[in-house]
Formats: sequence, C-alpha cells, structure tokens
Amino acid sequence: MHATRLLQIMSLIVFLLLLSCAPTPGGRRSSPGSLPILEQETRFVSLSPQEHPNEQESEGLFAKPYISLPESSQVITVLTVQLDMDGEEEQLVAYKTSPQPATPITLSVADYDSIRDVYREVWKTSLPMTSPYFFSMEAIDLTGDHTPELVVQGITETGDLNLQIFRRTLSPWGLSLSYRSVLSITTQGKVEIVRHERSTAYAEGQTTGQAFPVRVTTERTDEGGTIIQTITTYEWDVFQEVYTVRATEERALEHRGDTSEELRRLFEGTAEAIATFVAGPWFKEETHEETFLVLDYENREISFYREDIQEIYLWQNSIKNFYRGISIIAQNKTLPGLSISIYLSLQDANTIQISITTPEIRDPSPWNGTYSRFTEGLQRAFFSRSPISPRPLHLSGVFTNETTGGQVIFSDPSRLTWHTEDKSLSGFFTTYAIKEHTILEFLLFEERHTPPTHRLFLVTSSKEETVPLGVKKELVLLPIRLTPFGVEPLPSAVPITLQQIIREQRETPAPTPQ
Repeated sequence: MHATRLLQIMSLIVFLLLLSCAPTPGGRRSSPGSLPILEQETRFVSLSPQEHPNEQESEGLFAKPYISLPESSQVITVLTVQLDMDGEEEQLVAYKTSPQPATPITLSVADYDSIRDVYREVWKTSLPMTSPYFFSMEAIDLTGDHTPELVVQGITETGDLNLQIFRRTLSPWGLSLSYRSVLSITTQGKVEIVRHERSTAYAEGQTTGQAFPVRVTTERTDEGGTIIQTITTYEWDVFQEVYTVRATEERALEHRGDTSEELRRLFEGTAEAIATFVAGPWFKEETHEETFLVLDYENREISFYREDIQEIYLWQNSIKNFYRGISIIAQNKTLPGLSISIYLSLQDANTIQISITTPEIRDPSPWNGTYSRFTEGLQRAFFSRSPISPRPLHLSGVFTNETTGGQVIFSDPSRLTWHTEDKSLSGFFTTYAIKEHTILEFLLFEERHTPPTHRLFLVTSSKEETVPLGVKKELVLLPIRLTPFGVEPLPSAVPITLQQIIREQRETPAPTPQ
C-alpha cells in the first residue's frame, strides 16, 4: 500500500518536471530542429537570476557573450540590443573561429529562451571580412519601419572595405530570429549611411520614417591626371525589399596640387609609407578652438589636444583601403578597453581629413574635421620627439606694443596671447633661425568663430638696456613671408616694436632690533 502510494507520488513529480520543460504557447521553441544551424553547433549557457543580462554588472566597456563559442575562438565585439521588442535583450556576437588571418568573421545572433532560462544561438552567417581591426556592427532602423537592420562593416582579406546589411525575415523554423542580406558592397572607396532626421511622430511610434540611403564614394585618376570622383547612392526599394542603385554621379575634383608625381607614388605605395608621410603635428581648420592632432608613427601614438582636453591613443594597426588614405585602429591609452577607428584621407600634401568611429558611441567625434600641417618651425616647437634646435631668442612675460597699442604676452615655453584694442587672440609661438635671420612665428586663434591664422616676423632688432626702473627689452618685428628664395617682407609691411620693462628686485633691509 505504502509502496504504491510512493510510486504514485514519484510519478507525479516526474510528470510535473516534464511539464515544466514543455514549450508554452507563444514561447520560443528550443529544439535543435528550430535552428538554421547544425544540431551539434547548438550551444546553451544557463543563466542564474543574478547573471541575467538586465541585472548583470558590466565588466569593462564590452559585454561578454552569453553563448559559448568554439575553442580558440577570438571574440571581436559583442553588442547587446533589442531586436524583436519582446522585452528581452538579444546579443550580436562577432568572432573568428581561429586567429588565422584568412579565417572569415562569423556574425551570430543570440536570443533568450525564457522557457529554459538560457541564451542560444538562433542565426549566424559567415562574413566576407577577415580583419579583426576596422570592424563595426550596429542594429539600426535603416528602412524606417521600426524594425532594426544589422549593419556590419569591415575589411576583407584583399584589403577592400565591405558593407553588409541584413534584414529580419520569417524563419521556417518557428519564431526564432532569422535574417537575409539586402545589401552587400565591396569597394576600395568610402561607404557612409546618410542619416536623415526623422519626425517626432516616428520617434513616438505613430508613423514610419524615411529610409536612410547608402552612399559609396570612389576615386580614380584619368589620363590627364585629373581626379574623378564617383558617388553611387543606394536607396531602399519597398517593393523588392532590397537596396538598389538609384543614382550615380561623377565629378572632377578641383586641382590642389595633390596630383603631383610624388603624391601619386605615395598613394600607390603602402600604408606604412602614407603613415610616415603624415607623421607630425596638425591643427584643425575652421574652428575657433585650439584643436591639434599629433600623428607619431615612429612611437605608435596618436594625440588629440583641445584647450584643457587631451586624448592619447596607441597606434595599433593601419591599412590602406582608399585611394588617398589609410584606416587606423587605435586604443585609448588611459582606457585600454576603448578602441577607435580613424579614417585618414589626404586632400593634398598639407591637408588631411579625419573621420573617427567608436563602436560604443554613435555621435560624431569632436575630433572629426580638416587638419592642416604645421610648418617646419612650429613642428620643432610642438612635436617634442622631432629634433629641436636651440632657440635663438628667449621670450617670456608681458610686452607692450608701441606701434599699434595693446599687449603681447609670452608664456614660456610656447604659449602666446595678443591683446589689441578690440579683440584678444591666443595661440602658440616659436622662434628659429634661417641662415642669418631670426624668425618669430605665431599661430593665433580668435575668440570668435574664425579659422586660425599664421603670422611670420623677421626679428630685425633685439636689444636690452638698463633703465632707472630695471632692464628694458625691445624687439622690432617685420611682417614677412617665406619663399623658396628666402625671407620676403609683406607688401606695405610696417615694423612692430615690442617693449618690456623688467623691474629690478631690490632687497629690503631687515628691521633693526629694538
């Protein structure tokens, strides 16, 4: 009797356990047959309540994969996103199954199974990209229907740039997430997604939004040496549900000296040759702020400066993937987990265009823009690892402008403030010698929104004399320009006289003891 009763209780327990494992209506089916991958490749990771992604503490800047990967796999990046609006987050995992350079990158989608309380890989694809550097992925609503597409960019084994866009599709294996390719581009040019501002109604989910086009820019040189730029625009076709070519435009770029034989050979060379050519300090154009970039290829460092902000990155890798540029992967020196991709394009021998992307940050980088190369004199002053010749003239303190009024303040070793009657400019200065001439060079920034300006002066006179108040220093500066033939005064140049009084410090006698 008792044995029969015990057997019934045990049978009931087993039945309840089996019932708890059965899929409920609307739940995701986790049988191997529901996966668009091989059964032996189905992987699960059990999550205890404290390990749930919504409650898990992040480690560093990057999330950890919630699925197990094959041994010797190299994780490139992990993105935790909301793909199906079910209240549970999904994961995009990009990884290589081996560290071999030719091994393609695999993109995997991991979905949460609330029945078994596990994450499992529900879809994956092999990408044309092979380089773990210059790889980015995001989930963004490109088509405007509130369903995010998967956007992946990276570098192929041949060094080309590749863009892949995947759109969610119905899965033949049930309710699992599944995707299909709607655009694949391989190019040696530049690829960008043109993101339009969408309406408030779209942001509130009341209507659909305008689809974002994709723009591809390539360049070639014709027989006459003119650079021909081709812009191809892909737009979303709502009927075919793919991206198709809608417009192709060709235009000749303005000649700015960048088709010289020297630069042509440079563009045909290696990434290392271009990196060596652009090494040195640069200043940002068309800004009222003092923004500088130092590309130190020899010591593998990249530094950005703006007022009291400084960011230093370790130059990890660079490849040539565009007609006139290189892509650089760099790691933040202070935050090793933060990496950026820098796209550098040479506009001419003394001008570069910088565009920075960070996987964790969608807003444009404040360092983006056009930069001009410093002159040789300023390079000696600001690029500390370059050979610096002794300064022929030491300047420090407040000088009175006896010619036009105002003051010029030199802050040792290289800062400068120039006060006039109606404005104040700040910047940097350096002094150097050209043959028998002493040159004083200024780089000045106006407080209003104007580009920085260079000013060159020939020091025609520098003398000191003792006066009743102390020592008087006097400089006479002639505005000039440098030419291949040497120093040349500017037209209608008027010499500027700067004077400084250094008061003599006299010792005060000690008081007589009473």
